[in-house]
Amino acid sequence: MADIFMELVQSYERGLGTEQYSGRPSLSDLLNRPVVVFWSSNDKTGRYTVSVHDHIDELHPILLDMILASKVTASSTRRLSRIFVKQKPVTVKGVKLIISEGESK
Repeated sequence: MADIFMELVQSYERGLGTEQYSGRPSLSDLLNRPVVVFWSSNDKTGRYTVSVHDHIDELHPILLDMILASKVTASSTRRLSRIFVKQKPVTVKGVKLIISEGESK
């Protein structure tokens, strides 16, 4: 089986070349940070943006913000595509919603 992580990293690096975007991780970060997330966009380029993290828990507030802002629909500008932990693919199996009684306004 081909190493999907390395294929995605190579494709990502070749596709962007020297182009920069805010928060773009270095190749060293992609290869050495424990958590690497590929995000797809709806901008018709088919390119990914990538974020790197030290712990999978760092994704919780990002994903929660996306859910609460209704950004998980097809009209979002960024969608979670792939998550890798130590260069191995992982799958989101579920989301736990924690609610509390709302404050009166």
